[in-house]
Amino acid sequence: MRPERPSLKLLGLGLNAVFIGQTALAVPNAFVSRDLSNGQIVSFNVLLVSVAILANAALFAGRRRIGSGQIPLLLGSVLAATGAILLATTAPPLVAAPFIACSSVVFPLTVSQVSRSPDPGAMARARQFFIVGYVIGLLSVSGLALTGLSIASLGVAAAVQFLSLIASALSGNHERSVTTDVPATGDRATSSAAPIKVIVLAAAAVFFMRSGDAIRQSYLPLYIHHIGLPSGTSSLLMALTAVIEIAVLPLIAYWAHGRPGQGVLTITTVVGCVSFLLLATQSHSWALVSSQVLYAFFVAGYQSLGIVWMQRLLPDSSSGGAALYTVAVQSGSVLGLVSALASPNFSANLFLFAACFVAVAAASVLLGSAFSRREVSQE
Repeated sequence: MRPERPSLKLLGLGLNAVFIGQTALAVPNAFVSRDLSNGQIVSFNVLLVSVAILANAALFAGRRRIGSGQIPLLLGSVLAATGAILLATTAPPLVAAPFIACSSVVFPLTVSQVSRSPDPGAMARARQFFIVGYVIGLLSVSGLALTGLSIASLGVAAAVQFLSLIASALSGNHERSVTTDVPATGDRATSSAAPIKVIVLAAAAVFFMRSGDAIRQSYLPLYIHHIGLPSGTSSLLMALTAVIEIAVLPLIAYWAHGRPGQGVLTITTVVGCVSFLLLATQSHSWALVSSQVLYAFFVAGYQSLGIVWMQRLLPDSSSGGAALYTVAVQSGSVLGLVSALASPNFSANLFLFAACFVAVAAASVLLGSAFSRREVSQE
């Protein structure tokens, strides 16, 4: 068997992030160029996340058999690249959506290889690598736009995803033991599966966090277009958020080190709620920038500590917690995406929905933490 090369695993993760950053802007731009209706855009996004849910639910159900499987990882990359190519052609968008959705399996499978134990520090490092790739993806689309080559954005994204496939294929043996390394402390949260009510609350928290996040990620570029700002504004704001997230991830990991992490997660979730309220109530440039700075703390918290929380609750495989996290994320995306139907023309009212969703997430984190402490005190 070929020895594992962690650097190539991280490279594959980073290239997948470049693809996600590119499609975050290239796909909405394709919507605008095709003059799709509100309903068509929502249908595309709902189909995309529905397929992503099914794919990651299959990973979760088969986690003990596939571990951090090579085949689904590589297949996800191939199909995602194919989807970008389809959307760049005259193919109907709903044909491309299921293919692009397969990119969602790359992150949980790669993360389960890079960080096989629920360590906030390791997850923060993997997340930093992901965000660097995401920023490169955003900037590359902006660069193509400045040179008048926006039409090539999806083709470039497809090529990058194929490079991610190559890096993953060359990274070595993926078929290890499917169990994670857990400390023999006797703690229910680390030595055996947590009570189902705690797992449900954790999944609900991630679900509602992602519901709010999906509104911002999918509709912020369209909202900026709605209020008459230049199209390049959205890429600049997304890049600003990503850079700040890279900077705060080590701080969040430090705060959470040696602790359950739910306290830090609650704080970052409340900060996220404030960021969405700013977007909903103010359209001035200072509010747009401030909201994205606050949003960076929120997204850094839930996308690093949320997955660590899931891994601690489900320590029976290297990919189980990551796959369940992704199922919750993609499921939450559906709620966020369909919220656009209640706000014609992508107005600021969308972000009131986001604030409410994130507030419910904060309450779920608090309840889950309380139940966990009660279980520990009863042992």
